[in-house]
Amino acid sequence: MINREHEKALVRSELISDCYKRSPIDPDAVNMLIESAIKTGQGCSVIRLGDVMARLLTGHNIKSLARVADFVGIPYPPGEKFNQELQASVMAATVVGVSHFPGGCKLLKNFMRKKNWHPRHITDSFINDQLYYGGYLYNYLTKYRTCLIGRSAGKAAERLMAQELSAALTLPLENYRQINAVFDDLKRNSTRFEVVLVGAGVPGRILCVKIAQQLQKPAIEIGHMMDAMANPEDWARPGNRLRFKRRWVNEQKQKPCLE
Repeated sequence: MINREHEKALVRSELISDCYKRSPIDPDAVNMLIESAIKTGQGCSVIRLGDVMARLLTGHNIKSLARVADFVGIPYPPGEKFNQELQASVMAATVVGVSHFPGGCKLLKNFMRKKNWHPRHITDSFINDQLYYGGYLYNYLTKYRTCLIGRSAGKAAERLMAQELSAALTLPLENYRQINAVFDDLKRNSTRFEVVLVGAGVPGRILCVKIAQQLQKPAIEIGHMMDAMANPEDWARPGNRLRFKRRWVNEQKQKPCLE
């Protein structure tokens, strides 16, 4: 699995270099930034910009997001306040994982050009996979007081306990409306953790940057890797992303409608 993932990463790195005309930093370099931030007590945010994020940032084909809005945790249609907050957060991130797909790459380049934005560091948008398969995420859990945030954070914390690893703090985050409440919890408990792992769709990007800027903590947006930590055996099966998405959608359909 690790060798196959490494080969895919090399291909993506070449595509990113060709598209954005700059080389992405690798997982080791990303890890060095995170470790340095932990040791010096400084903020550092690592977020990813896939194709959904590219559409949101540029306003391109927003109608295509109607069916996945709940899953990615955004209001639909996205309002001006949301758009401004998302754009400001993305442009303030320390490390930005960028899409290697032609469509997403084109949109992100247009956004960078329009905003005259030059990210401090770019990396692969699959940096979350690389940090997971490379063992970096488990290393943070072993060495540092780590906070887990997201839909699967509670399940991940339970699974980690079975491996004699513990999360210093665990908080759910379902959607954009909950960001401020979750951040308030983090602020009240800021002495309990040193690094934050967030798996919470689009709101996770905003929250990570807010944590880095206002709490001076490293925050990494790990997306589906929170699901992987919660259920590694299931994640190891083919078609994991689509399967986990369908499972979440089905669970939402089965919840009682409260009026």
